[in-house]
Amino acid sequence: MANKRIFLIFATMALIMAIAYGIPEAMRLIDPPSATEPPSEVGYPEQQQQPDYLLDSISQAPGTSTIISEMLAQTDDSKPDASIMQPGVFMCEEARELFLATPRMEGEDVREYQEALARLGYHPGTADGIYDHEMSTAVEAFQKEQRLLPTGRLDIPTQSALVRVYEDRATPGRPREQDQEQDPDPDTGQDHSASPPNTIQSETRILINLYAHQLTVLINGKPHKTYPVAVGKKQTRSPLGEWKIVSKGIWGNGFGTRWMGLNIPWGIYGIHGTNKPWSIGTAASHGCFRMYNRDVEEIYRMVSVGTPVDVVGDHYLFYAKLPGTYKKGNRSQGVVTIQLRLKQLGYLNSRADGIFGSETENAVKIFQRLHGLPESGTVDTQTKNALSL
Repeated sequence: MANKRIFLIFATMALIMAIAYGIPEAMRLIDPPSATEPPSEVGYPEQQQQPDYLLDSISQAPGTSTIISEMLAQTDDSKPDASIMQPGVFMCEEARELFLATPRMEGEDVREYQEALARLGYHPGTADGIYDHEMSTAVEAFQKEQRLLPTGRLDIPTQSALVRVYEDRATPGRPREQDQEQDPDPDTGQDHSASPPNTIQSETRILINLYAHQLTVLINGKPHKTYPVAVGKKQTRSPLGEWKIVSKGIWGNGFGTRWMGLNIPWGIYGIHGTNKPWSIGTAASHGCFRMYNRDVEEIYRMVSVGTPVDVVGDHYLFYAKLPGTYKKGNRSQGVVTIQLRLKQLGYLNSRADGIFGSETENAVKIFQRLHGLPESGTVDTQTKNALSL
């Protein structure tokens, strides 16, 4: 009987919490996250670097000119590694409904929305990451102007409207695509209905510069158009290397509108739209490349599965002192650094794809032989020193 009473008490408490906070928030109170995400840099349209100077920025970045010339000149007829699984759509951004609650809801996402609303002329109070009465009032004012139900809650429809209004300011005069395209081809991921004439048939590449926070589409070796992007923050840096698009998809529900997955072997990364347009032009993501939804919709039509994506410009990765030993079978950013160094020295001709395979092992052996080192094919301390890594 006592056990039954205890069960009824806990069940009643859970019901009260669910009514007061909503089921997702009640679950957060019962089982809170283990750690909060470190703050990210937030930018605004007026603060972003103009995209026309990407190639100048690249040429000025130390250690990148040789890599870029190799990237642009290289032809790659190799088959993709069969062991690399094509990732599905991966939601690498968090989205939760925010509202006035007791205790107050807090977080980095609240702070970002406070700054975004202030930038748009509303008055959410101090950008302290606390969803208080001032924040709720500012959200309600925004909802009224957008002809939404004025609840003071930052629900998904309100977040989507905020993204749309913010992008209107950031990219004036550029209408967003209407989602009237046909579904992508399930075999190739290619959206034929929306592709500009001759773009898919041309040699198209994407070049992302981590220094400049910019993405350039190259067609037949020439810059076609440049866009601002958000890249990985210090704690979760974007992967340097020579990748390919392996999947395409149409998103929705507040996560951005398009996804293009990359064949990075140690995680799921991609180029995608965002529900945080104020982060564009900064280091703010978990490693993916965020774009304005208008921009990602535009390049989505220009590329197909298999399009090369070269990520350059993070100087610390190229010249970092690498910890540990590297050998055949390893897959990591450290392997990319070794491959890029071997390519720069003329020992490796394949793409720097982060996979320590037979070609990389043979290149290491040749380097070791010519430098009087034991010909093991393993990048140990002696070999790293000889490579200046």
